[in-house]
Amino acid sequence: MERRFNRTAEDLGNIVALEHVNVTVPDQQQATIFYIAGLGLTRDPFLMTGPTNMWVNVGRSQFHLPTSPAQVLRGHTGIVVPNREALLRRLERTRKRLEGTRFDFTEHEEFVEATCPWGNRIRCNAPDERFGRIARNRLRRIRRAERYGRRDRAVLSQRDGRQGRRVRRRCRQKTQRMTTGAVERRESK
Repeated sequence: MERRFNRTAEDLGNIVALEHVNVTVPDQQQATIFYIAGLGLTRDPFLMTGPTNMWVNVGRSQFHLPTSPAQVLRGHTGIVVPNREALLRRLERTRKRLEGTRFDFTEHEEFVEATCPWGNRIRCNAPDERFGRIARNRLRRIRRAERYGRRDRAVLSQRDGRQGRRVRRRCRQKTQRMTTGAVERRESK
């Protein structure tokens, strides 16, 4: 008897890799307020830093947000955020600045759904074992920080000195590789 795989039962296992989500936005300032100040993501400091395009880092993935008429995707994009309560505070603080747009957010038991100023829906999940290795490692660090009575990574890195040095060294090495690669590409043109 042939076993049939039920794709509706597990949708995470169907994704091999997701490098970026590319949507156009008409206003870079509103995009910055939503994606950076609201969701708490980071703008890529080395690539696409001009006023008409922005790359926003989400772990190893990115949102690419070039300026053009708004693109609204069907469905939603899911991300894992480190701290649900901090996310809710940030989103509440951005509400007034995004007044008059389609921005909104709602809390659900499993996730927080945030709607960007143009209508794209982002499901923000807290770290959980079901999201795989990266989320599990982050979850372990959060649990360790909570055990010490601290939530932020800076304090955690200070308490666990070896871990903090390793993270800082990796960040410096990655920054050096990125800037060296950009200089080499510029010189070869």
